[in-house]
Amino acid sequence: MLRRLSSKFTGKKKDDGQNRGSLSGGTNGNVNGLVNGDRKPHTLPAVQKPDAPDHSVTPGDVQSNFEKFAQLLHASKRPLPSQSTDGASLEESQPSSFMQDLKTFGFKDYNTMMQVMKGKATGELQDDKTYVMEKLMQLVAGLPSNSKLRVDLTNSFIDELWNSLQHPPMSYMGDKYTYRQPDGSHNNVMYPHLGAANTPYARSVNTSILSNGAMPDPGLIFDSVMVRSKFREHPNKVSSVFFYWASLIIHDLFQTDHRDFSNSQTSSYLDLSTLYGDTAEDQNAIRTFQDGKLKPDCFSEARLLGFPPGCGVLLILLNRFHNYVVEQLAVINENGRFSKPRDNLPEEAKAKAWANEKDDQWTQDLYKELFGKSADEVSIQELLQGLGKWEHGLDPDPQKRPFAKLQRGADGKLPDEGLVRILTESIEDVAGM
Repeated sequence: MLRRLSSKFTGKKKDDGQNRGSLSGGTNGNVNGLVNGDRKPHTLPAVQKPDAPDHSVTPGDVQSNFEKFAQLLHASKRPLPSQSTDGASLEESQPSSFMQDLKTFGFKDYNTMMQVMKGKATGELQDDKTYVMEKLMQLVAGLPSNSKLRVDLTNSFIDELWNSLQHPPMSYMGDKYTYRQPDGSHNNVMYPHLGAANTPYARSVNTSILSNGAMPDPGLIFDSVMVRSKFREHPNKVSSVFFYWASLIIHDLFQTDHRDFSNSQTSSYLDLSTLYGDTAEDQNAIRTFQDGKLKPDCFSEARLLGFPPGCGVLLILLNRFHNYVVEQLAVINENGRFSKPRDNLPEEAKAKAWANEKDDQWTQDLYKELFGKSADEVSIQELLQGLGKWEHGLDPDPQKRPFAKLQRGADGKLPDEGLVRILTESIEDVAGM
């Protein structure tokens, strides 16, 4: 390297004879000049030197070499990548700037941000009728995928939900507190049975108004308040899939025992019991007991088979995601923490109606199929008896239950084309009231 640099700053050499002549007083290559006036000067023959290789470099070449060397040192000290199964490092994308995010805003988005900032500053509660939450979700969804503002708004929303809940201590010592049970018990270390399935509902707010002894007819209230006379699209063009998620959440948290209306047959936690089940028996029915996987393309909650197929497709996607995560965890096997069990182990060791027009018609057809008449002609007693008979007629094995008239393949999975069609239509269908 030093040799290459030194050749850069060396000028063109003069003839050797000229240099030596200048030192001895001669000219034009004469050696010693004239001595005593009688010796004739003579000239050395010119020596032809071969062309030397060009080692000259530019400052840019030097900088580039050092940069490559620095990158090599940095890569050698970087820990081995573990984010992917093939050992490749995942490149981090640069976040978009605030000005780039603003370019995606519409006039309504600016208004939404003003409402959110006003609520943050004043601490006032948001009125659900203004649809601020829905508008904020639409705003976030429209931001670039690498937007820092998108991440900040999402984290702020999640933090607000998390901080509004009370949290028990992290854990207690002892084996019985180590794991949450399938029915939701031992989720709260202070009150192990709090929120467990098959326990009574709890009242968290004292009553301030005495209720009448004779309660009004539920059917009359529904017909007076919630029945639609004409389909109207949601004012914000909200997709029907949003309300499919709402249906999953509601049926995850509430399952009233018809024999005792004060008792809940599911846990009070948002724990995807609609997919995995409410009890150990439910969970055993959906598990394969092989490599931690679930039976493909099915879910535990039989009630949701009486809902539009868009609800069931979401649970089937979660089922597939569960099995995908299990496979990835086994392939990565970080720090060798997983090992397959021995083959000889015993088995025990292992709200308001926002339905779209299509779903409304689907529900009407289901009523005619189950009861032989339209929904408005079915009494509450007939409804409870009919649904109970229908549910008891379903196969105990979730994988053997029918879904959206789709046929399972030899591998037990439903056809991807049918699931994609249902999901796509669910997203594109606009909810109504």
